[in-house]
Amino acid sequence: MTQDADWLRTLSVPVRAVNRLFTACGGLLVIFILCSILYDVVMRYVFNAPTIWVLDFASFALSHLFFLALAPALDSGFHVSVDFFVQRFGAVFRRRAAVLASLLGIIFAAIFFYELLDATIEEFAENNLTPTAVPIAVRWVYLVGPVGGFQMLLTGFVLAVESMRGIAMSTPADGGVVEP
Repeated sequence: MTQDADWLRTLSVPVRAVNRLFTACGGLLVIFILCSILYDVVMRYVFNAPTIWVLDFASFALSHLFFLALAPALDSGFHVSVDFFVQRFGAVFRRRAAVLASLLGIIFAAIFFYELLDATIEEFAENNLTPTAVPIAVRWVYLVGPVGGFQMLLTGFVLAVESMRGIAMSTPADGGVVEP
């Protein structure tokens, strides 16, 4: 294995491990959301004793689920794509389109991470409370945003480098690109 591949493996293995952890945490969040909503429905309609916290909890958990799912969705390739369009072209175009998409994804993820981090830092400074039945500090709701955004940025970087290496590995010494 070359030194070039070593650093990529050193980065991609922990990034993908964190993606698997985020996926597992997301699955647990879905179960907790489901169980809490079910609990509220039973309490409300069977015992006529609705809860005051379930909808707030479910809303916050859903936002956490969104941010935890960003990087795993990007890594899995099951996010929104234009495969139906790209498949009409040759392998060279598809590889270059994958690199371009990865680079554009990195730019988006970097801007997204910056904005999330800025909003979270602002919330830590202001220490606002949520306007919900059970108020909590907004910073705890926002905190998962930069975490998920940064993981998305790292995942996008790994995917971009892997895409670029795929083009480099298929390029012969004379500069032409080989069709698979």
